[in-house]
Parts: sequence; structure tokens; C-alpha cells
Amino acid sequence: MNVFKDSVCFLKGVFKTINSELLQKMNEQSDELRQIIEESSLSAEKKDTLTKLFSRLNEYSRNHIELIENSVEEQMRYRFNGEDENFKVKTALVRKEKAETLRRSHILDYICKPDKDSLGVFFDCSYEEFIRFCDKRTYKVTVRTSTQISDCSCELRPDFRYVSQEEILYRTAYQYRIKKPVIFSPYARKYASLKLKNCDLKPEYITEIIIDGIPEKITKTTCEYSLMWNVSVSGEEEVREFPYIQIPAPKELITPYFENTLYKKTFSEISPYDYIVFDLSGKENFFFLRNRKELYISSDYDIINMSYSKVTLLNGSFDEDTECFFNFFKPNIFLNTRVRSHADILYVLNSFNNNPYHINISEEFKVEVPEKLETIKTIKNYDKQNASYYRNNSHSINKTKNLRSSLNCVIYFYGGKFTEDYANYVLEYLNEKYPEFNWQGVLS
Repeated sequence: MNVFKDSVCFLKGVFKTINSELLQKMNEQSDELRQIIEESSLSAEKKDTLTKLFSRLNEYSRNHIELIENSVEEQMRYRFNGEDENFKVKTALVRKEKAETLRRSHILDYICKPDKDSLGVFFDCSYEEFIRFCDKRTYKVTVRTSTQISDCSCELRPDFRYVSQEEILYRTAYQYRIKKPVIFSPYARKYASLKLKNCDLKPEYITEIIIDGIPEKITKTTCEYSLMWNVSVSGEEEVREFPYIQIPAPKELITPYFENTLYKKTFSEISPYDYIVFDLSGKENFFFLRNRKELYISSDYDIINMSYSKVTLLNGSFDEDTECFFNFFKPNIFLNTRVRSHADILYVLNSFNNNPYHINISEEFKVEVPEKLETIKTIKNYDKQNASYYRNNSHSINKTKNLRSSLNCVIYFYGGKFTEDYANYVLEYLNEKYPEFNWQGVLS
């Protein structure tokens, strides 16, 4: 059952009936007004002016009804077309002995390919603590291999190699008009590269690292763990294994936007979890249609000769003991395009409640001017220059930076293990989508 198609057909039927009745009444009223104008003692010039005025009002009403119909259809498309429902990005920190098995089983893939010549540490702490631990100090460390133990020193540096790999997901979400947040990955944003000093052991043979001065319970190293996600990215050469065929999309699926574009491409043997992603660099006119196992793409830009990648969301199951994070987001029916009232804010915040991490967002929030915000200890946001660099690149859909309000909306988070990370995930989305406020978070 195609819920979107059935729902839109129903809505179109409703609007068609309403539209027909409205048009009939508008025509009757127009005839009455025209007759009144003709029978009046006004001059011919005034009669002509009034006739044109009412004609334009009639045309405006018709166009407004059409706009309402298109707006509702777009909202229904967001809710039911499956792009947002299928775009569920999972991340997990997996023990190395399990990682390769998960990759071969097409359940997870490495976010970054393992590098035998480098070492790193994933932190499970507040972002503020993470920055403090990586403040250029030198630590004493104990390094183990299968045959020996060595004492040496090391330095830690924030490393955003995992975050940089997320750029392809933002391009995918942008081109396929996915409205939900793209990824929730706490460990990627608190990863530090580890550089050993005065140590002759090769990183590929090291099995354990203990850092003096940092609690062992808040660190997991790349000697023992790999950061993975359910995303597989294929280059153009690999995509050609899937047939590319130049056939027109079915007429019943065509929209005026799709039909009027210059360049069209069709990919066969494509699942609902496959996305063909072009390097459009922020260009707007990109349209797509899905039908069974075919993906039809059209654009005003020459996609025929443009390179592309295939992004696939793997949907295998996890072991129960694997700690998994995903981009949880569950609006009720429609997604607000703006927030104007107390009820609007609550409606948006509730899209992030009832999450699997047992983290709650309070229904109590405050709208404050900047001066009052100084007295509130808000959450330290991720480093915008690095961890959120994609917000400022050419694929960003945030075009409203200059429209941001000076008012701060302070929301409260409580419960759960990764509360601060989830709060950052929520706040980044709110600041991106709703510039009516400068969104800030507080841990309760």
C-alpha cells in the first residue's frame, strides 16, 4: 500500500471538491457584481476599473487555493514518501574482533578505513572535558603488545577525520530533500589522535594503551575499537555494476518540475535505501522519482557528464550488546516550517522526545535576551569550525544566517548517558531549521 499516493489522492479529491464549489460561488458572485456594475450610473472608465479589479481578486483567490493545495501535498510528501523514513543513519563503536565480521555481513562499514600507522582515542565524557584533555599537555602512557610492555609518553589532539566523512550524507540529504537531522555520532566528535613519543613499537602491533591522568573508563582506543556506521559509499566505477539506462519515467509519476528539466538519467536495480549523489555544489534544480527498482533523476545541470557516488544505507541488525546511535526524529504528522508560538516550540521539541536513549526535553523552556543568558550555564557547543564545518560549506541549506533572532530559547535536557551529545544533536538541528531563535541547552 502506497500511503503517500493514497493520502495525496484523497487530499486532491477533497481540494477538487472544495475548489469546484468555491469556483462556482465565485463565478456566481462575479456575474452578480458585473451586473451591478453595468446597471450602475458610474462612468465607463470606472466600470472598467472595477471589473478588472474583481477579475484580479478572482484570479488571486484561485492561485491562493492552488498554493494551499501544493503546500499540503508537500507536507504529505515529507511524511509519507519514505525518503525520511528510510534515511536512518546508525553509528556504533565496535570491538575490532567484531568489526570485520559486521563489514563482510553488510551490516556496518568503517567510517574511516583502518590506518595501521596511526592511533587514536574515543572519549566518553563532556565536550568541555574532552577539550581540556587535549590541551597540548604530554601524558605518560603504558603501551602493550602481545609480547612486551613499554612506558613512554604521548600527546593528544582533537581529530575530526570521522566528522569530515559525514559531508557525503549532508549532500545526500540536501539533494533528496530529507528534512530530518542527518546523523547522531557522539564518538566522532570526541575523537583525538594519539602521537607516541620515545616509543619504538609500531602502532599496528599495539593491543592496549593506558594513559596516566585520564580515567580509563572514559576512553576507548583504536587498538581495541572501530567506529562504524550503516553507510556504504561507492564510487562511479562501482556504481556502473548497477545498470544505467536512458528510459523515460512513467507518465503517472511525472511532475511539471521534472518534465521541464533539461537533463535526465535513470538507474536500475536501485533499492529505496540507495541514493545516487552528484556534486551539485548547492545547485537547486535537482528532482528525483522512484518506481519499483528504478531511480529517475533530472536537473537543469548537465548530470549526464557529471561524476557521482552511490550512498547505501545498510539495514542489517545489531547484536544486543552493541551500543548504537541513530538520527532519531519523530514528528507527529506535519513538520513546522517556522515557530511562532509556545505551542509551536513544544511541537518541535516533542519530535526528539521518546527517544531510545532515555533523554527527555522538558516542556518548560525560557525565551531570554542575551544579557540574561549570561547568568545561565548553557551547554558548550561542538567546535563549529571543525565538527560542524559542513554547516558553512556550499551544500548547506541554511540560507538564513542574517535573519537569526537576538532572542535565545533555552531548553532543558535531563536523563540518559549521552545527554550532552544528544542536546548538541538537537540544538544543531534547531539552529539550522529555526533561526527565529538562538537555541541554547541546559543539562538539568
